[in-house]
Amino acid sequence: NSEQISKRILVEMDRGVTALKGRGEYSGDDMDVLLCVVYRMEVLQLKHIIRECDPRAFVIATDVREALGEGFKPHK
Repeated sequence: NSEQISKRILVEMDRGVTALKGRGEYSGDDMDVLLCVVYRMEVLQLKHIIRECDPRAFVIATDVREALGEGFKPHK
């Protein structure tokens, strides 16, 4: 459940989450697409939360070269 995942990320990881409205073209089902940027050391905790809330969730993980904004400071 995307709401449960979002709430746990917000509370347990103190990270922001953006929910985008999406639709699976194969299934035609409406769904939320969650976007969250975390540090590499937080990835395991994020995956654990996702698996507990929705073991069938589709997850994409990619390296981010730069994230600006609250919670992320630029490297000097």
